[in-house]
Amino acid sequence: NTKSLGICLAGNFDVTMPTKAQESALQALLEVLSEKYNIPNKNIVPHRKFTAKTCYGMKLPDDWAASLLVAGTGKEQMLKLLDTLRELILQN
Repeated sequence: NTKSLGICLAGNFDVTMPTKAQESALQALLEVLSEKYNIPNKNIVPHRKFTAKTCYGMKLPDDWAASLLVAGTGKEQMLKLLDTLRELILQN
C-alpha cells in the first residue's frame, strides 16, 4: 500500500472483543502513526470499508479504532511500557 497503512489485531472480533492490552497497544500505535503521517481520525477505518469482509469484526462499530484516539493517553502508556521493559532487561 502506497497510500494507506494496515494494522491487524489477532482475534475473531465477530465473536469476541479485543483485550484491553490489544486496545492499549492499538491506541498507542495509532497515536504515533497518525501524528507521524498526519492521518486525520476520519481516515481511520476498518478493512470492511474497502472489501467484502467483516474486519475488524462485527462486534466493533466502524469508528471503534478512531475513537481510541479520542481517549488519548495511548502514547503515554506505550512510553511507560517501554521504560518498564528497559528496566526489566537491565535487571537481567
